[in-house]
Amino acid sequence: MFKEHLDDYYKSKMGVTEICELVGSSPSTFRRWLKKNNLTPRQKYLKQINTGSDGLNQLLKNRYSSIINRCNGKTTDYYGKYKGKPYMPVYEWVNFCNANKDKLLKMWEVYKQNPTENRRYSISVDRIDNNGGYTKDNTQFVTHGFNSWKRNIFPIKVTHKNETNYFFTKEDASLFYGLRRQAIGEVYNKTHYHVRGYEIDSSTVEAVLKENNFESLEKYYNALLEIDNKEWDKRSRTRNN
Repeated sequence: MFKEHLDDYYKSKMGVTEICELVGSSPSTFRRWLKKNNLTPRQKYLKQINTGSDGLNQLLKNRYSSIINRCNGKTTDYYGKYKGKPYMPVYEWVNFCNANKDKLLKMWEVYKQNPTENRRYSISVDRIDNNGGYTKDNTQFVTHGFNSWKRNIFPIKVTHKNETNYFFTKEDASLFYGLRRQAIGEVYNKTHYHVRGYEIDSSTVEAVLKENNFESLEKYYNALLEIDNKEWDKRSRTRNN
């Protein structure tokens, strides 16, 4: 009688009391049933997240709670676009976290070393395909900075002085050419005061990665972090001379 509700239990869609009311039983009977069938209570599963850092373990528990709330429509972020999306049951989430232990610890150390920009370097849970849910094959750990950047990419190609370059944002293109932050956007939108000499067309993620010799969005983003404004200025002067 409990088995048909087990998936909802491990995804925290239903509580023990709610399940027991549906089947006409008691919480103590449910717990005895779990023990008899060698099934771990969901709260004990969360205690099995073992990265070696208490702070990181707690963050991963919090991230899972956020996923549950998003996919069950209990939050208002992004206008409920996550509601109904599939996600991992607790035991799968724990295994996923532990399998990514080395990556998570490296990210955690970088986060702690950047207190003034900790929001950018904090650990975020990213869906590889934004049309999918938080399933094991569609989930990866990334920085909050990358996740925010990824949501706002707008692949374009810019032709200037007979040379074409590819970018993921109009702001990146403006910086590359040594222009004001909004300049390339003004050209794209054909405002009456936009700078001359630039032709802009929409592009694709695949094209931008290929033309810039990157294998993934994350590697592209990480490379951007390593290029400071002085380097961009130097490259800009080379292009404009």
